[in-house]
Amino acid sequence: MSAELNDVLITLIQDETGIEEVADNTVLVDLGMDSLTFSEILMNIEKDYGVDLDRVLREFAVDGAATVRHLTEAISTEFARAARTGG
Repeated sequence: MSAELNDVLITLIQDETGIEEVADNTVLVDLGMDSLTFSEILMNIEKDYGVDLDRVLREFAVDGAATVRHLTEAISTEFARAARTGG
């Protein structure tokens, strides 16, 4: 799931930021990622996959070190948690 999710995430980031050069090691703040853009991306993933990502929204820090890969891992962790708990 992570490779597929990573590809989906990169596409969403490209669409939301208008920046084509996005890779899994791209730092989110280098893309001008703000909280509104971040929220919009998570809402799209929630809609497509049916998993509540409120915990990711609250706990994931879009800071100088956070990359697309880190965000993919955080979302994957939440998917796994939802699968274990049935929600």
